[in-house]
Amino acid sequence: MAVILQGRNEALAGLEGFFKAEERIRQSGIYLMEPYDPDRIPVLLIHGLISLPMIWRDIIPEMISDPEISERYQFMVFTYPSSYPLVESAALLRGELARLRAEYDPGGTDPLSRNMLVAGHSMGGMLTHTLVVDIGDNLWRQSVTVPSTRCRLATRSVKTSVVWSTSSPTPPCDE
Repeated sequence: MAVILQGRNEALAGLEGFFKAEERIRQSGIYLMEPYDPDRIPVLLIHGLISLPMIWRDIIPEMISDPEISERYQFMVFTYPSSYPLVESAALLRGELARLRAEYDPGGTDPLSRNMLVAGHSMGGMLTHTLVVDIGDNLWRQSVTVPSTRCRLATRSVKTSVVWSTSSPTPPCDE
């Protein structure tokens, strides 16, 4: 968490993450609070609008200091530019989860792929929700009259909208 914060003021850093999204995107990602352990259940915490993972600064040490919790769970945080549209942030989150799983659990047998807990505050809660909903192509069909397969997509936002608006739950959230 210290790497993300680099000694900055929480409120100012949250505002910078909102208003300077293109700078904040370089720091976006999922950060493990300790080395990955395939035998412990991951708990991913997601901050909200105009915020940073720093909001978890009291909760994470408290949880890690409890031997029963620390033995069973490992904590990680997701950070993103909170001014991005929800669909872009959701796509970023899904991409980061896929990257993390490819790196630490390529076989899909660890809790990272089977038994993960995700909690979010405010907009982070909305991002968490996008991992468990199955909207199929309902959102796309209600918004656009042309099938997504026939669209020529030019911008990142439009491409991301198609991916997210036709998404299914993210494993392990689909059971």
